[in-house]
Amino acid sequence: MKPLLPILILLLLPIFLYAETGDLVDVIAESEIEHMGTGLQGWTDQQEIEKLSGIKLDDGYVKKLYQEFKSVIVTPPNSDTYTEYKIENGEKALGKTEELGRKLHNLLMALSDEDFEKYANLIAGMRELLYIDAQHIPLAVKGDNSRDVYWYMRHNSALEKIEQEYLRLFE
Repeated sequence: MKPLLPILILLLLPIFLYAETGDLVDVIAESEIEHMGTGLQGWTDQQEIEKLSGIKLDDGYVKKLYQEFKSVIVTPPNSDTYTEYKIENGEKALGKTEELGRKLHNLLMALSDEDFEKYANLIAGMRELLYIDAQHIPLAVKGDNSRDVYWYMRHNSALEKIEQEYLRLFE
């Protein structure tokens, strides 16, 4: 792997999820992208990267990762419809979210150049959405709806982009 590739992964790919969704949301998203690189460094595990670097990805493996992602992601409460701001089994969901997010992060760091070119946008998108969710699930567990509109809009916008990337790759 080229020495600068991990730096590019951390710094450039969060832009994949940036979407214009509204003025306030855009301002918060820009701020979050700046902090995401630092936060993702905390997910880096060199031993896990070494272990994952031996994996040769194929479409079947990536499809399984995507299905696992779809089963792990939470649905943020919609501020227009919720009566109580919470996530069902929030602490358990947070654990699963962080676990898969870390796995995808370290896999992204371990990808061969060939696999990176083919799968990086999808894997990075899933990782970044899980990271965003991991930052917001604790707020929902505490009933803190201070970022509810932002999270709801950002999550759904990102999920749509991830689904488009999946379709681009596999349909």
